[in-house]
Order: sequence, then structure tokens, then C-alpha cells
Amino acid sequence: MLAGFRWDNSNSPTLFKSALNSPKISEKLLELNTSNFPTTVEGNNQINNDMVSCLHNAAAASLQVKKPPQSLVYKKWFDLQCRLSKRNLGRLANRLGNNHSNHALRKEYFAQRNKTFKLSQEKEKSVSLQPQQSN
Repeated sequence: MLAGFRWDNSNSPTLFKSALNSPKISEKLLELNTSNFPTTVEGNNQINNDMVSCLHNAAAASLQVKKPPQSLVYKKWFDLQCRLSKRNLGRLANRLGNNHSNHALRKEYFAQRNKTFKLSQEKEKSVSLQPQQSN
């Protein structure tokens, strides 16, 4: 998978253009332009891969790589069951956002929201009621 790049509107366009005009990338683009690829699926895939490779090399030479997102730190009580419930709630929210007029989906979303809320409250309460272990 290709790395993501951070695009800054102030100087990224000029840096990317200058990277595309570099001798190495220009040579690859000229070679790509003068090559005769067959008009088959394999030929289309080959020209696509070559073009993406040229653009990726130019981006790697000129742009900053995005930092990977940091992993979330959950509370002790927020276990796998809570995470799955929250994930399902988010998926329902996305579906509801795309289709506001679907009343059945709306009803399902609010039922899942209430279940998720109650589950998280129960888990948090059960952890807080456990006796504290001393070292």
C-alpha cells in the first residue's frame, strides 16, 4: 500500500511540479509516453502501474509523508464488546446520514445507541465496584 502524503497548499504544488520536472521522473514519463502498450487488460494495468509509480516517486521526492494515526487509549472497562458495539453504532450512523428519511433505520440506530450507552455504563460501573488491589 502506498504511503499517504501531506499536501500543503502553500508550497506543495511547486515542489511537486519541480519533482515531476526532475531528470529521473521526466525520463520515466517520456519512456511511458513513447512506449506502445497493448490494448488489453494487461496493457492497461501495466501503463496504469507505471504512471502511478512515476507520480508516487515524484510525491516521495517532494512531499512529506503523513504520520500514522495514533492508536486510541481506552479505559480499562472499555473492552472488545464495547468496541464492537460502538463500531456497529458508527456504521448505523453512517447509513442513517446517507438516508435521513428511512424511519426503520432511524429506529434501529436509536435502539443501538441506547444499548451501547447502557452497556458502557454497566461496564464502567462493574469496574469501579471491583475492590482496588494494592501492591
